[in-house]
Amino acid sequence: MAEWLSADLGLDLDDRLEQVRLWDLSAVLRAATPHGDIYVKSSVATPLFADEGAVTAVLAKLFPAQVPAALGHHGDRRLLALADFGPAIRHASDEVNAEMLSSYAALQVESVERVPEVRSAGCLDRRLPWLSGQIAWLGEVDHAAPPAWCDPATWVTAEEAARLRESMPGLMAACAELTGFAVPYSLVHGDLHLGNVARGPLGYLFFDWTDAAIAHPFLDLSSQFFQPGGSALDGYLARWAEFDSPERLRAAWKLAAPLCALNQAISYASLAAHLPPPVEKMVGGGTAMWLRRLLRAQAPGWVG
Repeated sequence: MAEWLSADLGLDLDDRLEQVRLWDLSAVLRAATPHGDIYVKSSVATPLFADEGAVTAVLAKLFPAQVPAALGHHGDRRLLALADFGPAIRHASDEVNAEMLSSYAALQVESVERVPEVRSAGCLDRRLPWLSGQIAWLGEVDHAAPPAWCDPATWVTAEEAARLRESMPGLMAACAELTGFAVPYSLVHGDLHLGNVARGPLGYLFFDWTDAAIAHPFLDLSSQFFQPGGSALDGYLARWAEFDSPERLRAAWKLAAPLCALNQAISYASLAAHLPPPVEKMVGGGTAMWLRRLLRAQAPGWVG
């Protein structure tokens, strides 16, 4: 890796690479240079992971104020090199979260006219027809010898799994109904939270694009399951006012909320299925967490 950084990218390394993080999904190394630290990330290859290096390189050119520039990437080895752009925000006030979501919505709106370029960068196609097709995995336990990861009972209680299977027709109907709204498909981060956001010189920087896709933009509102309602959602939806009325945007989010949770559960279940055992608790537990949030988001009176 040091040879790639020095010979291929022309970076002058002051010392050896230092491991910053290592877990099931990625490894992050740090190296000192005369011009500051650089970080190199290597991510696993799974069906629902994009090539983060290729995607980040293109997104940084399209949205330079909001995506950190890649110093280089190596597709075969799934490597991405980035200059140090500061720490992730991680924990902040509701006001900061609302400001971040509004800024991110502006990026999504800007991406609408760049969807072909974003798609060609390697972002996956996770639009509503794709999501509707994935809903069948909630009921695959009824088929002969289904993969264990497809069975909701692998992740939640038998009673919860039964409720999830009963929800399949409603989820598929929600996908169909959501296509009738004027909100267009856009760039979707897929794992949007303050741990993947930093402060840049021109505003918020969004990084960690392994789950990047083209999808319904509201599927990126997973943070609303942690900080429901209020100004954060209002500010986000206001960015889409050129496409539909406030009332219809709220109605669209009501339809999208369970699909947002389902989309996250599918991502986690796919990771659990394609990683060698033992799978880290966060990956396996994430599937159960989002399936339960899917059930809660369908309950009467849920506010997101």
